[in-house]
Amino acid sequence: PKLGLAFSSSGRKLAGHVAAYECLENRFDLYSDRNRIEFVGMSGGAEIGAIIKLFHQMYLENEGVFEGLTPAQRTKKLLLENQNVLRLNSPMQIVTMNGVIDRKSIEEFLKRIFDERDFNDVPDLYIVAKTSQTGKYIVFGDHVKNFPVWRAIMGAIGKRGTINREPFEGDLLEDAGGERKIPLEEIYSHKYLTHRILIYLGMHTDAELYQVEGNPFCELNSNTNGFKGRASNYAKAR
Repeated sequence: PKLGLAFSSSGRKLAGHVAAYECLENRFDLYSDRNRIEFVGMSGGAEIGAIIKLFHQMYLENEGVFEGLTPAQRTKKLLLENQNVLRLNSPMQIVTMNGVIDRKSIEEFLKRIFDERDFNDVPDLYIVAKTSQTGKYIVFGDHVKNFPVWRAIMGAIGKRGTINREPFEGDLLEDAGGERKIPLEEIYSHKYLTHRILIYLGMHTDAELYQVEGNPFCELNSNTNGFKGRASNYAKAR
C-alpha cells in the first residue's frame, strides 16, 4: 500500500493535526515495511507534517526504538515543550520587527529539528508554498529538492504582516493556504498512491479527516496532559 497524507492550512492550530495523525497511528500499521507513506502539507500543515514525517523516518531507521514514543507521541511532547516558541497559545501576539509573530524563534526551533536536511534527506515529504510576485505554486520535494526543509517550512507559513516571508529565487515565498486550504492537486498528481487521506483544520481546533474512498474510519477526542486536539470523523467519497 502507498498512502498519501495531506495536511491542510491551520494557522497555529498545530495540535489538531497531531491528534488526527495519532488517530491514524492507533488505527493502522503505519510503520510496516510493506507500507510507503508520503506527507504533503501547506501553511501550518507543512510545518507539522514535516516534523511528523521526520520523526516517522527516524522511527523506522531506529527499528521502532524511539525513546519509547511513537512519532505522534514524540511530536505531541515536542509541541508541549515549545508552546511559547511556536506561538500556540494565543491567536494574536505582540507586534515585532518581524511581523505580528516573530519568525526568529520559529526559525531557530526548526533549525534545531531539521538541521541542514534537504528534501533528498527526507524523501516522500512535499511542502507547498507560493511565490509572492508571480503567484506560482512551488512544491518542495517535487519541483525543488536541493533546498533546506526548514527554509521551505518558513516559506510555507510566511505571510505579509504576520510572519516575514522567505526569499526564493528573487521572489518571496508565502503561505499558499489563503487560496487553497488543502493540497489536493499535489496529492492527486501522484498516481501511484493507493490511498489518500486529507486532514483538514477549519476555524476551530477540530480536525476533520476525509478518506478519499471508503467509509468513516476514525474517531478521536484527545485531551491528555494539557494537549488539546480533537479529530471529528467526517469521510467523503470523491
